[in-house]
Amino acid sequence: SFIVSGRYVDLHLTLLKKISAGKNIGPAQFGSCMTKFAYRFNRDDGDHLDEYGYSKARIETKLRVLKDLLEKQFDRNQAMKNAVANKTSSELCSKPFGRDRLGASYWLIL
Repeated sequence: SFIVSGRYVDLHLTLLKKISAGKNIGPAQFGSCMTKFAYRFNRDDGDHLDEYGYSKARIETKLRVLKDLLEKQFDRNQAMKNAVANKTSSELCSKPFGRDRLGASYWLIL
């Protein structure tokens, strides 16, 4: 049996609440809520989560659902839309932490 980190669940629940998709949900409903959310964007992802549960789902499915959840913030999270509206692209993009001799960029995420 796989366990999903509490911080990971909290991140997803916070993002769901910001788009009004899960105002009253708690960690106990996390799996079913994520399955419902996944069905909105990709039926195959929803079916996969329905069959295996979130904790046993493939990593690519989890990443796709998280990506969809983050992208939805731009559509439904008014506070975020307001914060981003007046920023230039250079202000929104982080600078790489460093580059190697082949030119690949590296970022440090804390």
